Order: sequence, then C-alpha cells, then structure tokens
Amino acid sequence: MLHRLVRGSWIGSLAMCLLAVGCVPYQTYKVVKEQLDQARDMNADLTKKYNTAMLKLGKGEAPGDYQAMKAELERVRGELEKKRPSPEFTPADREKIGGGELEEGGIALGEALLFDEGSDRLKRDAFPVLDRFVSLLKTEYPDEVIVIEGHTDNQPLDKTKERWKWNMMLAQARANAVFVYFTDHGISESKMVMRAYSFNKPVDPAQANSKEGRQQNRRVVVRRAGAVF
Repeated sequence: MLHRLVRGSWIGSLAMCLLAVGCVPYQTYKVVKEQLDQARDMNADLTKKYNTAMLKLGKGEAPGDYQAMKAELERVRGELEKKRPSPEFTPADREKIGGGELEEGGIALGEALLFDEGSDRLKRDAFPVLDRFVSLLKTEYPDEVIVIEGHTDNQPLDKTKERWKWNMMLAQARANAVFVYFTDHGISESKMVMRAYSFNKPVDPAQANSKEGRQQNRRVVVRRAGAVF
C-alpha cells in the first residue's frame, strides 16, 4: 500500500529509506511524510492558480496578484528542480505520437499540424496525434507534471489584430487549446503548467527573420517536468 502511494517520485526513495531498519524512528518518518504531503498539496494548489492566472492573462484580464502568484510557483518549482534531474522525451516517444519534432528534450507540435494561420482552434487532423500524446502521458508518465509552451513567430498580427493584440496572447491561447484538449481527455489540471513565450524563444535565432524560421517557430512544445514531489 505504501509503495503505491509513493510510486513514481523521489518520495518513494525517501520513504523506503526512512522505513529501512535502523534508518530513522517511525515518528521521524511520520513527521517528514506529513511535510511532504503538505508540500504536494501546496504545489497542486499553486499550479491550479497559476494556470488560472495565465488564462486570464491571455484574455487581457491579468489579476493584480498574478506576478506574486507566478513568482511563488516558480520558487516552489525551483526547489523541486534541485531535487531531481530534468527529464526528456525520447525519439521512441516521438515515434509513438507519430507527429512533432524533438526540441531540447520536449516535443514540438508545429502550427501546420495544430492550427490555421492566426487561429487558436485545433484542427481535426491534429486529434489523432494529440490522442496518442495523451495515451503516452497516461501509460509512460502518469505521475509526472508536463509543461505546455506556446510559441509564435516575430511578425505583427495584422490579419488578426482585432482578436490578438500581441503575439503573447496568441501563444497563450494556443497553449491553452492543447491544455484543454488534454484535460478533456483525462490529464489532470494539477499535472500541467502552461507557459507563453511569444517569439522570445526561436528554434534558431539566426533564422528567426526567414520564412522557414518563422514557420518553425510557430509551435506548441510539450515538456516533461518530472514527478510532483
């Protein structure tokens, strides 16, 4: 029973050590476990608040406490990153999805697959790839958080300026579209974080102003972020 509770995260290793004969008294283990449970609950709550803030930001409705909320979540995640290596998707993972490209350990899904130009509405042709992505996350990484990043090119949104004032808004809306699809298909909101980068993280900065570079930069990237505590 205990093994199932702590499976898939560094809590497992810690708990097994704490329970080992002569490692520490049971009372010490109990105190540490309670602290870890509290930390896990806090992280899930912060994740939910952060995603809500990002949604409002994408609609131009950023709450007053957004920056403080974001800073606190990043602080918690910074502590987490000190305790675990940064995981990556593999070429085999990409093959299982049947779409996208590996990008620094994440999987980039291009605009041509996901959206029409200037739109945040997912194409029906993208559904099979996203369905396989959901299946991969459920079967291979059920205990992990994932990060969904929205990226655009550096061109002004002249054709859609009435809807998107900034590229950052379009980037967030596209990340949100993938987020909603994943939640609708069984991935918990507490296991996802959204981020919008606009044109600030081009795949190849040297090609950011070329036609090919801009096409490559219009994408949504999904990354593994490891287990929640």
